[in-house]
Amino acid sequence: MRKNILLVLLSLFYMPIFAQNSVEKTVESTVKEVMIFSEGCRITKTQSVALEKGNTILKFNKLTPYLDEKSVQVKVDQNAIVLSVNFQLNYLGEKKKDESLDNLEKKIDELSEKIKTEQIHCGIINDELTFLNANIKIAGSTNGIQSPQLKETYTFYSEKIKELRFDFQERINNTKALLEEKDKYQKQYNELVNQDVFPEGELYIKVEAPQAATYTFEVSYLTDKAGWTPSYDLIAKSITAPIQLIYKAEVYQDTREDWKNAKIKLSSSTPQYSGTAPELKPYILNYNSRPPDYRKSPTTFASGLGSIYGFVHDRKTGEPIPFANVAIYKGEKVITNAQTDFDGRYVIKTINSGSYSLQTSCIGYQIYRLEGIIIGSDKVVPQNITLNPTTEMLTAVEIVNYKVPIFEADQTSSGAIVTADEIYRMPNRPYEGVVTSTGGVYAKDGEIVTIRGTRSSSPTMSIDRNQNSNATPMQQIQSETTFEFDIKTPYTIPSDGKNYTIMIDDYMIPADYQYIAAPRANDNVFLTALLTDWTKYNLLQGVSNIFFENTYIGKTDINPRTTSDTLKLSLGSDKGIMIDRKLQKDYSSTKTIGSKTEVTKSWKITVKNNKSNPVNLVLTDQIPVSAINAIEVKALTLSGGLLDEDTGIITWQLSLAAGEMKEIELKYAVKYPKDSRIYIE
Repeated sequence: MRKNILLVLLSLFYMPIFAQNSVEKTVESTVKEVMIFSEGCRITKTQSVALEKGNTILKFNKLTPYLDEKSVQVKVDQNAIVLSVNFQLNYLGEKKKDESLDNLEKKIDELSEKIKTEQIHCGIINDELTFLNANIKIAGSTNGIQSPQLKETYTFYSEKIKELRFDFQERINNTKALLEEKDKYQKQYNELVNQDVFPEGELYIKVEAPQAATYTFEVSYLTDKAGWTPSYDLIAKSITAPIQLIYKAEVYQDTREDWKNAKIKLSSSTPQYSGTAPELKPYILNYNSRPPDYRKSPTTFASGLGSIYGFVHDRKTGEPIPFANVAIYKGEKVITNAQTDFDGRYVIKTINSGSYSLQTSCIGYQIYRLEGIIIGSDKVVPQNITLNPTTEMLTAVEIVNYKVPIFEADQTSSGAIVTADEIYRMPNRPYEGVVTSTGGVYAKDGEIVTIRGTRSSSPTMSIDRNQNSNATPMQQIQSETTFEFDIKTPYTIPSDGKNYTIMIDDYMIPADYQYIAAPRANDNVFLTALLTDWTKYNLLQGVSNIFFENTYIGKTDINPRTTSDTLKLSLGSDKGIMIDRKLQKDYSSTKTIGSKTEVTKSWKITVKNNKSNPVNLVLTDQIPVSAINAIEVKALTLSGGLLDEDTGIITWQLSLAAGEMKEIELKYAVKYPKDSRIYIE
């Protein structure tokens, strides 16, 4: 009796537990919409799922492994309740074989068969040659053969052997060419096969359905493996026509999930930087102290991955270098890369922890390579770079060994990074010995007991193994701080890190054209377009291609970060206007008057308009400006130019008819103590 009661009680105890068991269901979702920020994107996926009444665990698979867990949002209709959301990485999921690998395998097999065929032919030819050589000896030793017959026999054998040897050499050459071709395909195949294997993201959503029905789920999340930069085409057909401005977006994504026929939105904001208004910190001035640094370092999602950021500057001038390429290398293989912005700033995120090389290159500068830089798990590494200017097309690479800083800029907890070389030199190489060699880790009897500073999340321990050391339909949505471009046409953007162009808009903008020349610095005449009321076009900082009179001129920068009502755009140089600046030696002199030396300089500037229409030209030149009273500068001849006494810059407003030429004379004198040395142009 007691035994039966016990069984009933046990069954009652376990019944709620089994009743709470949830059915797991795998969901193959599709990308519906992507909001692309300047750095990062928000992916939205939708899927309808048939659910039974009660609890169900839905597994949304094949998501980006770079998903920010804190950004996940789940919406469901028909009063269903989302009970929990969990994200994890699946390293064991089935990997779809790359189609390019199949093609390479087929090509390699095809070449192998051709090589085998050539080798068989070579073997047959070799056997024939052996047979002929043997028969020559037999024929030569046979008695009774007359001289004409012997000559005919040797001629036959000689021609046949020659034919076979030429054929043999041709087969050898074919085999060599096929082997070289196969080697190229094999190297490409090995490169693809040896690429890093990335895990798949999986999102587990536990949901309670009030009744059996089909429910629509909308899942959205942030990832930083995408972004966009604005670019433009400026087209000016003549100096009397309006400017055609084609507004484009260069979009890239490397999220490890393709976007197929997805709705695209572009935002001028960046989630990591647009949230909080800045606050000033006390500026404490002391010897060797530095002013407060308000340049916020990038954040990295807590996913066991690291980031690196910094600025690239010219080593001589200290000026920022835009559009420099900064790449992370593992050995000689590029892992990931980024490009600097107009401020010379770069950010590279989601890097596996380990030891890397960082290489920076830019046209006009020597390549810089930093070896052995350490990227830690969930760490942000600041690394500024300076480049040496060079005029050579091919330069040597400047190689520098990375030094681990004594204090890390983002260090807020105990811990350390141990490299492969350091592990190799350790007497205690098991992982417990490696981990306990870092500060804050305590072990007893070979087992880790405590790690100082650990919170609810588990500590991360990473060991560097270092193996083999016209416009698309669009709507603009503007808010108080940012604006968005709602692209009406769906786009397919694969996850390959390449740039894909999306057309945003096409404007015809009224413009005033003005030619500018400064022959003291450059002997070309440049055309500029002055745009008023430009703020309504929501332009962003970017690079533009210039087309003038149906000819590609070059590139220019569009920088709308100005408070001026007029936006000035450079349209490149115009060879239709010639300018020349020459020193008039007959009117220039150097003489000594008492204790003073007087230098007189006279320049003649000639401007000719070879175009078929009149032009307006703003011409600028300069005279020196004295920094001390002992040096006197006097303008003698300005030819009607306007002199700025503070800067020494002279401006002429010239109107030139078609074919007209004008000459400008500039003359000035400088007096200074004769015992002093002064360099004058």
